[in-house]
Amino acid sequence: MKILKKQSAVMAVAGVALVGGVLSPVVASAADSSSTVVEATVASVISVSSSATVAISVTPTSGGAEAVGTDTVTVSSNDADGYTLTLANSDGTSTMAGFKDDGVTSNGETLAATGGTFASPAALTTNAWGFRVDDLGTFGANGATTYAPVISGGNTIRDTSATANSQTTTVKYGVKVDLSKPNGIYRDTVTYTATAK
Repeated sequence: MKILKKQSAVMAVAGVALVGGVLSPVVASAADSSSTVVEATVASVISVSSSATVAISVTPTSGGAEAVGTDTVTVSSNDADGYTLTLANSDGTSTMAGFKDDGVTSNGETLAATGGTFASPAALTTNAWGFRVDDLGTFGANGATTYAPVISGGNTIRDTSATANSQTTTVKYGVKVDLSKPNGIYRDTVTYTATAK
């Protein structure tokens, strides 16, 4: 009996125990685990830039002369759903105020908003100004050069569905002036707004 007890003690130390004449493993300590999700929320970021001034030079004629200036609007956004870009008149009126050559003193005249609409742009009307984006909607349909007024409520000039890295939109501004308008500088301010979706 004494020999058997010694063998049992030796086997237990080796990681097994003799129970009822059968070797059984020694039960290890209890264990548990927990999982944690590491989650980084990346904010939506968007930026928009455009020219400080779009300069248009026109020499009027009796029948009205047209001239065009171009602005490049650049948008960058990491929003996976894209963005919308709108163009609006900044001061609530769609006319260009006229100034003498000093750019400060009023010349008493304005250039009106052109006829037509964003949905149905038309050729520039005389002594007026407007904008166009080539290949947007019906701008340039059938080879025509058409314009729409820049309105205070704004119009969407680009709508995307993916991220953008320095994506550009070219906006053209046209004026048509006859000899009834005094010389000088005619000016209005527009605002581009890029909104992430």
